[in-house]
Amino acid sequence: MANDKQELIDQFHKNSVELVEINLNEWKTQLYVDIRIWMLEKPAEPGNVKPSHKGICLSVELLPRLIRGLKKAQVRIETKSETRPESGQNGAQSSQERRTG
Repeated sequence: MANDKQELIDQFHKNSVELVEINLNEWKTQLYVDIRIWMLEKPAEPGNVKPSHKGICLSVELLPRLIRGLKKAQVRIETKSETRPESGQNGAQSSQERRTG
């Protein structure tokens, strides 16, 4: 990749007006993974999209950590769907509770 280049890795529709793109970007010889929401403009035609501010851009060194976190989230979701406890009865702390103590 040359400087300031972007390579589309994958994309999928989040809903009827938003598209998620995963890109590999090179900027000043550094590689980054950019996961961004793109807004489909009206009329929705191929190429008629614009990037939103919603997304995350990480150095490729952090990609394994992101994948590990996503896998943990997937396991947690699968566990919750199997047990389906009543609201507030599972004893897990919310992210807000962990931050505030």
